[in-house]
Amino acid sequence: MGLFNRQNVFRGVLAALAISSLAAGVSAGAFIARGNPDGHAATLSRAENSNLRVYDAVWNLIDERHYAAGEPSFETETLRAEFRSAAEKASSPAELYHVVFAEMLSRLDESHIQATPAEGVFMPPGSFRPPPPRRGESPWPFPPEQAGHGMEVFWDGEKAVVDTVLLGSPAEQAGIEPGSSVAITDFLGAHPDEPGSMNVGTFAITVPGQETKTVRLEWPWTQVAYAERAAYCTPGGVMVIRFDEFSRRNVSWALAQIEDAGSGGIILDLRRNGGGRMNQFKRLVDVLLLPQSLIGTEVSSDRRRERIASPRSQSYTGKIAVLIGHSTASAAEMTARAIQFHQRGEVIGERSAGAVLVSQYFRLPDGGRLQVPVHEFLDPEGIRLEGRGVIPDLPVSSTLDDIRKGKDRAVEVAEGVVGAGQCDIAA
Repeated sequence: MGLFNRQNVFRGVLAALAISSLAAGVSAGAFIARGNPDGHAATLSRAENSNLRVYDAVWNLIDERHYAAGEPSFETETLRAEFRSAAEKASSPAELYHVVFAEMLSRLDESHIQATPAEGVFMPPGSFRPPPPRRGESPWPFPPEQAGHGMEVFWDGEKAVVDTVLLGSPAEQAGIEPGSSVAITDFLGAHPDEPGSMNVGTFAITVPGQETKTVRLEWPWTQVAYAERAAYCTPGGVMVIRFDEFSRRNVSWALAQIEDAGSGGIILDLRRNGGGRMNQFKRLVDVLLLPQSLIGTEVSSDRRRERIASPRSQSYTGKIAVLIGHSTASAAEMTARAIQFHQRGEVIGERSAGAVLVSQYFRLPDGGRLQVPVHEFLDPEGIRLEGRGVIPDLPVSSTLDDIRKGKDRAVEVAEGVVGAGQCDIAA
């Protein structure tokens, strides 16, 4: 299963979102033509041949490896023909990937499918057009600790919505409330070589039921260190275990924390977990579920495979609460749903992303990569989670006032569900 989280979706999008340039309609082709007018025609001719080779490779892989390939409902010829001319005319790999492929693949309206260019391919400043947000993707890919402005944002299918804000950040100080819709109306990026240079962004913020207000934020172009895993004890002695990717290292660490918890209850915090590797997801649920429990089913046009917990699984039998949110995706959603279905614990928080497909990466002729969903994933009840997500047993969300008071409502509710514990790890 390919990792599908905010970290690997068009990195640096804020720096590229120079809205004034976008409004001027500057295309990548126009930018490059102005920079090299004499050699533009010859360069474009060579690019056309290379572009079509990559373009055809993308569609051949989709037609061969996509989980729905061969089914009458999965018709790709129309879309393939529609974007062929744009691909042929793309004046650079950056335009081919960030404009043509991004728009084209978004039309398939599913997660776990994206084309990533070779390393070092970026759109020229002032010519970047952000791709349409898709299921499971954050319009702005960094967690609030790294984003600078302090907002974590998710896409609800129609608009960008603030999921949370970081205490002490420009967003929190400006009074931006979680649950507000947000749009960038202007952005001027900081210059990395100028000490003290600041990003300046103007945002349209709409709280449900209220009028839209304009907020101007400033923040330095720096990324603070962000811990992708952490464990601490609640005041009631319950261990909270958070990790943000199903990697071997993270899951090994999480299993060690679970072992340390003994018979005490645990809170598994997957609110920022964007998924990861299927074998690591299996390692975790093997420890939490009864032996040979049905975890889910992988389905493609010519294959159906049930995922079953190990015959010698469930080394942990204590109480469990799982925290999920809008950024919970892929393997993290599978984990929450398996625990929920088998009644091993309560799922608490907000509906997850609904980005639940099993994918693989394939190399393209120019060094780029294509992520293709090769299997659907059905939950133990046989329900498709893609586009639906996991619905929490106990819906809980936090307000700006909660954040300012240092309250995590989901953790508080989970602590009440799990009960008193004996955890003694320092927070």
